[in-house]
Formats: sequence, C-alpha cells, structure tokens
Amino acid sequence: MGNHLWNGRLISEPASKYGIDASIGMPVLRSASALWGIDPVTPVPGYMLCLLQCAFTLRSSMLRPRQVDFNIELSTNYGAPIILDAFPTEAFNIAPYPVTLTAAPDGTLAVVSNAKPSGNAIIHYGVVHPIIRFYGIQESRACWRFEAHPKAALEGSRKMFAMLAVPDAARNSGLEVTFDLKVYAHSSRKRTTLSIPPADEEMRHVHLSLDHLLDPRMKPEANPESQPMTHIAADEIMLERARAICEVRVMGASPQDAVTGTGFLLSPHLLLTCWHLFAGEALDNAPAALQKKAQDALFTFGYTQVVKGVQYRASSVAYCSPELDAILVRLVDRRDHPLQMWGFLPIERDLPLTHQTELVILQHPFGQPLQRSSGFFMRRSTVPNRILYSSPTGAGSSGSPVVNRASWKVAALHCGENRDENLREGILLSAILDDLQKTAPVVYQELAG
Repeated sequence: MGNHLWNGRLISEPASKYGIDASIGMPVLRSASALWGIDPVTPVPGYMLCLLQCAFTLRSSMLRPRQVDFNIELSTNYGAPIILDAFPTEAFNIAPYPVTLTAAPDGTLAVVSNAKPSGNAIIHYGVVHPIIRFYGIQESRACWRFEAHPKAALEGSRKMFAMLAVPDAARNSGLEVTFDLKVYAHSSRKRTTLSIPPADEEMRHVHLSLDHLLDPRMKPEANPESQPMTHIAADEIMLERARAICEVRVMGASPQDAVTGTGFLLSPHLLLTCWHLFAGEALDNAPAALQKKAQDALFTFGYTQVVKGVQYRASSVAYCSPELDAILVRLVDRRDHPLQMWGFLPIERDLPLTHQTELVILQHPFGQPLQRSSGFFMRRSTVPNRILYSSPTGAGSSGSPVVNRASWKVAALHCGENRDENLREGILLSAILDDLQKTAPVVYQELAG
C-alpha cells in the first residue's frame, strides 16, 4: 500500500467497462503547537487544535471527469471533532505560482499576501487548481468539490488541509477518519458516477493517533493504561443516577483560574464533593473563608453536552472534613428548576469489595460534559477508609461518585490519583457518614431521613 490509504480503480454502479484509476493518500495530522511553537488557546474550550492534510490522485482515463467529490467524516470516542476552517474553500483562478498559507491561533487558514510572511505557522500548499468548493465548516463531515475547467484537467493530484478542534479527552484514544471519493464523468454521451468498490469499504477508514501531538513532558493525570472513557448513554438506571451529578466550579484568583471538579446530591439540597477543591491557604483554620469560597462556587446539573446545564449556588457549608477530603454544601433552590428534579444518589454502606467488584465513575473530567468510566476494585489503601481501583479518571474528576455497577449505588467519593500505587483512590461513604453522625448529627439525620 505504501503511502496510500487506498489505491485501486473507481467503478460505476451498475458496473461497466469504464473505470478510473485513483488513490487516496495516507492522511497526516499535525499539532497546532508544532505550527506556532507554543500551545495556543483554542477557540473551543476543552478541545485542541490539529491540522489534517489529505490528498488524492486521479490517473488518466478514457472517461472525462466533470466533477470530483472528496469527502471526509471525523469522529472520536468523546464527541465529534469540529472543522474550524479548510483550504481550499472556494473558487479560484489558475495561479501559476505556489501558494503559501498561514495558520492562525483562532483555527483559521489564510493565504499569505506579502513576500516575507512572519511567524512559524507557515504551510506551503503549491499551485491552486480552479473551481473548488468546500462544504462543512463547523461540522464533523466535509466535502471538497472540484469541477472541470477548460484550462486545468481534473486528472492529477490534489492536496487539502482542514483545521480541526478535537476533544482533549480523545488524546489517548485517537481520531477516526472515513474517506470517500466520487467522480462524475461523461462517457458515450452518458453520465457515469464512479466510486470506491464495496469490497474496499474497510480501506476507507483510518485511525490516527494523537499521541505524537502531546507534550512529551505531560502524562495522563490518572489513566496510565490509556483505557477508554465513554459518554453516558447506556441504560435507564445509569441516566437516572447521572441526573444527580454536577460539575463543580470553584473560583480561583480570578474567574479564569477556576478549579473544576465533580459533585453529587445525597439529598434534595445537600451535595457532596471533595474538600481539596475549596482548599486554599489555611482554609481548614478559617471557616469564614471556606464559607465564602463555597458561596462563590457554581454547581451545574444536566451538563451532558456543550452549552447545556442548569446552575445553582451554595448557601452554606453543612459539613467538612479535611482528613476525609469531604465537604457537604447546601444548595439554594430555584423556582424555575427545583433541585428535586435531579433526584439524589442512594448509598451502599457495606459493599462487599472483591476483585470482581466493578466500579463506575460518573464524572466531569477536564470540565467536560458528563462521562463515565469503569474498572475494578483492586485493594484497600494504606490510608484508613480508602480504596484503590482501576477506573480511569482525569483532572476535574475529584468529587465524583464511585458507583457499584451491580446496584448503581454510590460506595465511595473519588478523591484523585494514588501515584505510589498508580491507581485511583476514593474515600468510603461509610467512613464519611460515621464521621458526619459524630460531628454533625442534625445533618446526618437529614440524610438518614
């Protein structure tokens, strides 16, 4: 196959004696940081910028191609990538000189107009061919359409670029790309449509790794085996439980420095999350400062896709334990979206923990829409009341419920990564409830009731 993703003969349907020899080049994916020499701020939060280069070739034939459609479709395990810009995108006159592009940090591509372009983000394209149209900006599928021109035959090679925004969470699983090539030609006064043979269907698909786009100094926060995380859409009971889970956003020195995590309701108004999300300088000795931080935080429920969710604020801290890394906050209700609509998670206090116990984490990693991952109980931690498990997580997963897959009841509070053990760590809910009963019996009765 060489440098070709597919190389063969385009055929018509129904089959005829005519065909066109063609090939699709192996796509190339480049990181935006390699273009600029720095890691740019992407125009889409939670996404990284990549440049995708595609190519195809048509070889001479008895047929006269009048139009060529080159189609791509993009996907990941963590949501659809977005095509921010592409080149070429519109009709051009024949250019007898090579074209040079620049790639901007906002995800756009542009032709360099001066002889000495500045910056490192330079892409040498070559000679532009005429009458090109592009369809697919702000989508995950696209089409470059090449139309015949008296001065430029459609035979030969074509090169195309697309600037993509790819979900950050896909960096461990990669990008899936599906290609299609269709040629509309004239033969014996008949119009013929030619495409890749059905027998070569699998050759149109390619998996592109994103590993080479990462800074080698950075490693996944808590996913050493690159296990997949999946968005929640599995079954009714999981979706019902997921309603009680929210993204937690605690303001730092400024709104742009917010710390993100996950939390979940244990009653219609009491939400449990990790104490360390709110921890600042000596907050454990300054209850008033802790109350202020909690009241400035935002709690977003129903955040299952981008630009969706209902936000609430907290009125007070009902309980906290730095030792158990747990904090209960009381949320302020809303008339238009009563807290009761989200439900709350049931607790499993005496879960029998064995290597067969599957534990699911419902979480907002990297501040992204609600996702799930699963793994198994591995062993108890050397720290009392803590357990270790293999379920993958990410930055922003602290405060997530650790749910028993068999009962869909919460057994522990996820608090982060145990780097010595290379496993995830959570605090048993039974330990938090025992401490709550001793230190805040009124709040405990509210949960027990």
